[in-house]
Amino acid sequence: MQRSQPKKKEPHPSRLLINTKLNKIGFVSILLCLLSHIAYADDKVRIRLATWNITNFTMDAGKSLFPDRSSPRLPVDLELMEKYFLITDGDVVALQEVDSGRSARQFVGKDYHVYSEQREFDRSRRGSPDLFTAVAVRNTEKFAASAVEELPGLSVRISENGLDTFTRAGIAVTISTQRSSFIFVSIHLKAGCYLSSVFTRPDCLVLRQQFETLRSWLSSKIEAGYRNFVIAGDWNRNFVKLEKKDLLLDIVYEPALQENIPVSLLHGEAGACSVRKNIYDYILVIGDIAKDVAKVPVTTVSPSAYELATGAVLGDHCSIALDLILPK
Repeated sequence: MQRSQPKKKEPHPSRLLINTKLNKIGFVSILLCLLSHIAYADDKVRIRLATWNITNFTMDAGKSLFPDRSSPRLPVDLELMEKYFLITDGDVVALQEVDSGRSARQFVGKDYHVYSEQREFDRSRRGSPDLFTAVAVRNTEKFAASAVEELPGLSVRISENGLDTFTRAGIAVTISTQRSSFIFVSIHLKAGCYLSSVFTRPDCLVLRQQFETLRSWLSSKIEAGYRNFVIAGDWNRNFVKLEKKDLLLDIVYEPALQENIPVSLLHGEAGACSVRKNIYDYILVIGDIAKDVAKVPVTTVSPSAYELATGAVLGDHCSIALDLILPK
């Protein structure tokens, strides 16, 4: 005898009504989510900030700027470095240790505009190798770059071949959307005073003077009404081991803290860079843009195992990058 199938129970009308309401609520929630995402996309712009010390960089293959302390790069090295820069994918990139703006422009490619220090064109310096800071800005409609300014007070005087010359220093570029802006600075500070608190030592004395210069510059900008800043580069100070409790940091923080302006010092994760153990590269964010940036992950772009296996001379620093979200 064939077993009869149980009669399918029809849902109660109230259950149908509830399901219909839930479906409507779900649809409305999804719609609101999509609309809010669209509004966010229309209202905000993501700007990827990065910094990279390229280590005695010149585009002249086979040439070493300083034979006593750096190896020449071969064409394959330069090719890998260009790919490495593309992987960093910065919209605004602080560069250090480039031998000229020409080299930097050739290196970053046509999608970027490079702002470099004008002191490289000083007649008394031509023919003598040196290192400069620069800022590479992606050609984009997301934001505009303007108001280029140099910070000659950061430069370090050295004697070479009987002549006094200046090295390092810094350069600043203003980055603007329609409703927001910040001043982006590329710096390269004096090496040799990584942890010491004895600021009478020659290297530490110079480094302290550079921090005083940064404080004076920052104070003058705040007095002029500017509120947002990003100072990125090779600080040559191990703030991580110092647990960010350092007299030099207090010096540069002072103008902002006096005006209750937020500050946030960011860096890559310890051990993430395969070519450098200690962390000297930092991105200091100052202003309203610093309120949420501490929650943003910092990406350390480390050379791949393949690149390391080939013995490529990419440099002794890794680039670091983070995403800044600004009103359009």
